[in-house]
Amino acid sequence: MKTGLESVKSALRAFLDNAAEDLEKTMENLKQGQFTHTRNQPKGVTQIINYTTVALLPMLSSLFEHIGQHQFGEDLILEDVQVSCYRILTSLYALGTSKSIYVERQRSALGECLAAFAGAFPVAFLETHLDKHNIYSIYNTKSSRERAALNLPTNVEDVCPNIPSLEKLMEEIVDLAESGIRYTQMPHVMEVILPMLCSYMSRWWEHGPENNPGRAEMCCTALNSEHMNTLLGNILKIIYNNLGIDEGAWMKRLAVFSQPIINKVKPQLLKTHFLPLMEKLKKKAAMNFKREEQNFVVQNEINNMSFLIMDTKSKMS
Repeated sequence: MKTGLESVKSALRAFLDNAAEDLEKTMENLKQGQFTHTRNQPKGVTQIINYTTVALLPMLSSLFEHIGQHQFGEDLILEDVQVSCYRILTSLYALGTSKSIYVERQRSALGECLAAFAGAFPVAFLETHLDKHNIYSIYNTKSSRERAALNLPTNVEDVCPNIPSLEKLMEEIVDLAESGIRYTQMPHVMEVILPMLCSYMSRWWEHGPENNPGRAEMCCTALNSEHMNTLLGNILKIIYNNLGIDEGAWMKRLAVFSQPIINKVKPQLLKTHFLPLMEKLKKKAAMNFKREEQNFVVQNEINNMSFLIMDTKSKMS
């Protein structure tokens, strides 16, 4: 990608800039309350909804996933492209954590896109206090005057002010898991924040102090295996608390997002979290099997009774 055609890079730059603007317009309409489910909704607003949902989010997810898988972020997401991506990040997080009716249907798609972004972006955006050690950050590659020309704030901490730090997010996840939170109470945690954290940790763990002991003080991330252990343990707690609810598709999605960090956690989780979850799952499965068996018996008796009644009627006639 370093030697790629400038025309290709220019096209990508224009696409991401336009995508950032489109997401910001979506957010603006959302704040103004223009998204409804009535037929009186303005045609332009409907077009924005359809475009964002059907075209933009899947396209961005595929693009960021591809960049992350091939580690192209350090070559592509630099300078003004990085600025556009910061804008995309801000909008994705704001949309994903919004309580709007519109977002409810798109939350999983927003979470998937944000997770793909976290795996591709060459800056540890949840640990801005360590940004000074990141050679790919625009705050280290551009002067303050150049950054001002790109409409960036003076400090990197102010680029995405509404996105909490890694430590604050981890504290929130621990508190929610301990409180026995249900999916219906905080869907954005399960659908958006947890996938983002899984992808972020998978992306940055190898750049942390555990894997670079010789330059631990110069790492651009403080991620270690304890963070992953805590995250996965609390994901399992949240699933345990919600096991048996009617809508559980998010659990399957979380299982996929958490796979990359499983081999980096402590084996003690098997006893403290995995086995209790499996035991509860076994009991739930047994209860469902028994209920289905009872329903089958009842339905069979109804069918037999119907047959006898029909047979009796035919003989009487």
